Amino acid sequence: SNMKIFAIAVFRKKDKESTNLAQNVDVSSFGYFQRGSVQEFIEFFMKTVASRTEAGTRVRRCP
Repeated sequence: SNMKIFAIAVFRKKDKESTNLAQNVDVSSFGYFQRGSVQEFIEFFMKTVASRTEAGTRVRRCP
């Protein structure tokens, strides 16, 4: 089966803060009225994961 990537991002971590350096989010497969909410959730999730991850490590969130 195929797996769709909705977002990819690179963060810089300093202390407990994380700064988004680059990101690409594709919500085109969602309905027009859902896109804003979905993108907001994805960005919140990425920032939360980045802030909870140790600096210099890579995170893979796939089943």
